[in-house]
Amino acid sequence: MSKIKAYVFGCLTILVIILIWQNTEVVTIKILFWQVSMSRAILIPSIFLCGVVFGYLASKKPVLK
Repeated sequence: MSKIKAYVFGCLTILVIILIWQNTEVVTIKILFWQVSMSRAILIPSIFLCGVVFGYLASKKPVLK
């Protein structure tokens, strides 16, 4: 079973590397009054990480009753 997990992890890692490699051009993001220019290779994992963090925080039980 651990060999299957290693193969899946390896394939996903290769796919992520290909995704990042193909998206190296610089894009400009405008949010309200801010304007940020960055590579898509940084933008895509950053947005994914923010989604994971916010999803994790949203799944937690509220502290206040």
